[in-house]
Amino acid sequence: MSNPLLNPGNPRFQKPLVIDAAGQNRFADQETDEAAEPGDASAAAGAYEATSATSQRPFEPRYEATAQSRETILLIVASLGLAGAACGATSIMGILITGWLLPLCAIFAAGTAWVLAYKDLGEMYLGGRDDSGRSPTLLALWMGVFGMLACIASVVWMIVLGMGPLPDIL
Repeated sequence: MSNPLLNPGNPRFQKPLVIDAAGQNRFADQETDEAAEPGDASAAAGAYEATSATSQRPFEPRYEATAQSRETILLIVASLGLAGAACGATSIMGILITGWLLPLCAIFAAGTAWVLAYKDLGEMYLGGRDDSGRSPTLLALWMGVFGMLACIASVVWMIVLGMGPLPDIL
């Protein structure tokens, strides 16, 4: 039978010895010649040794700002949001009746400027975007915040006043 529980003395079921007949570990590293140079290719153990030539890091990453600052487009989009808020304010005052559809559409422009400027400022802080346009991006952020809040307020106020979404031309 070939069951180690029934025949425990069978040599087929014995673990092989790690040491050889001379008493040396068969799986140990071989002794290297001490006279060999540390960078010598013939030294088997020296291949993974840290020497003065290999102790320095072979690659040191350098991070550069690869994304350009987009303060111009942010200022344009934030200005569209503010223009929609201004149209809503003139509609409420009765100067130029435009209805509440234009300020409603400007909410999206102002919100876009707000979110994109916030993300760009975060990227500038982390070093992933060019830092030269920080102040115009910050201006676009606050223009977007103010434009969005003003657009929302003007739309709500026009709905409360009973104004229609389109201008009353007829």
